[in-house]
Amino acid sequence: SSVWLSYLTRFTDEVFVVLTAVIYLEKAVRLIAHSFEVKDYATALSTVVLSVGTCGIAIFLRDFRSRTFLRSWARNFLADFGTVIAIGVMAWLAWTMKTSTNLDHVQLSGAGDLSLSLVDLTALPLKWILLCALPGAFLAILIFLSQQITGRVCNAADLNLTKGPGYHLDLFVVGVLLIISSLFGLPWLVAATVRSLNHVQALSSSHALDTEDGGHVMIDRVLENRLSAIGIHVLIACSLLLTPLLAKIPMACLYGIFLYMGYVSFSGNQLFQRLTLWFQDPNLYPPTHYLRKVPTRTVHIFTAIQFAALALLCGVQYSQLALFFPLFLGLMVPIRLMMDRVLDPAHVAILDAEETVEREFEHAGL
Repeated sequence: SSVWLSYLTRFTDEVFVVLTAVIYLEKAVRLIAHSFEVKDYATALSTVVLSVGTCGIAIFLRDFRSRTFLRSWARNFLADFGTVIAIGVMAWLAWTMKTSTNLDHVQLSGAGDLSLSLVDLTALPLKWILLCALPGAFLAILIFLSQQITGRVCNAADLNLTKGPGYHLDLFVVGVLLIISSLFGLPWLVAATVRSLNHVQALSSSHALDTEDGGHVMIDRVLENRLSAIGIHVLIACSLLLTPLLAKIPMACLYGIFLYMGYVSFSGNQLFQRLTLWFQDPNLYPPTHYLRKVPTRTVHIFTAIQFAALALLCGVQYSQLALFFPLFLGLMVPIRLMMDRVLDPAHVAILDAEETVEREFEHAGL
């Protein structure tokens, strides 16, 4: 089934990434709003301050890489560990307000229990087990698409990766882990788009480039390795020893991280950039390659179709049809193929091309 990835294009990737961002933002806003329903006014307002503060500090430090202050190694350090610094600062601020607020903190009950036992596969009658095959098939499709689309996004041309993607091997490893996790009733493991992309970007070396349409961070190379991924998961395991410290982190800080993860998902997303064109003066459009080669009307029609596909997925995600979400996600491929019949295929190919930032600037003569 990995061979089917040839039918996935930037059209589907962008819709999936923006959908992920919407889910993060919706969850954060819903949890913050819920604090006004169940908490006193001071606690609810503190939740907003801590959430927005965590997100704001993380965004500020993330963009610090392209600034001129400090040495490059210091800028990279602040950018790479911005989220940790943001959580630490806001957790300290919450500690100073502990006498006047009633903030919820991270719950880690049972975190030290490492006992495992096999799931009793005979607990349900056979007919109910067979009926589970239907939602199981949908979940298999969803896991496949989530894993492989994340792999495509992390292997985007502008990241300048040198090692080839291991779509078949990655999916095989995920499949084995899913079997083991299912037998022991453990959470399933699958690639996380935003965190995986941030990991790749954190391993990159880059330089800033100023152009007429603003500053851009150009990625020169990525230090591709296995050590950082292993180190991350070793540290996650070691976090079991830090449960007393982690329990002091307010949930509001995590809401801020949700906001941050939603925000960074829009960064560099061409769909989001084209959506902003609807609210800009046409005479001030940025000199991107697709606006130079494709009629503006075609660009807007392409964006409208893509936005409609995104709206469809959002509607299904938050409705009683959520079980069928993987099927609707798979519909992105035929929708993209039918666009060649509605619009000029040459123009659609330009809008859907894996164009890197460097190539855009080359075409613009910058």
